[in-house]
Amino acid sequence: DNKVATSGAAFLGWNDKDHWLEWKLEVPKDTTAIVVLRYCTQMSQAIRDFQIDGACPAAAFKSIVLPGTGGWANTSNDWAHLTVKDGTGKPVVIKLGKGSHTIRMNNLDGNGCNLDYIVFLPEKP
Repeated sequence: DNKVATSGAAFLGWNDKDHWLEWKLEVPKDTTAIVVLRYCTQMSQAIRDFQIDGACPAAAFKSIVLPGTGGWANTSNDWAHLTVKDGTGKPVVIKLGKGSHTIRMNNLDGNGCNLDYIVFLPEKP
């Protein structure tokens, strides 16, 4: 919570290769959604994967490239949003069944990144 323009307590210093983060998610009803990450990094890029219940929900989640944002949000708002998209540039829609799920992200390249939040936006009809 000491970073500029953070939404609350962000995860900082996600710098080591193979360092993973994990969250529990309760889904109230079956839904389809797109995934948006709010992050910052002074590196040219950081690469992460994204798993739900031990598997990537689509090929695009196996290697998510987070482009550099220019800083770590120490003195300026360096946060950016990234929507996970397929090879054609369209947001990837995932299915989440009602109930408890485990979300895990792994640092694939060892480049540093701060993560403010993850949003599951309901798919627009």
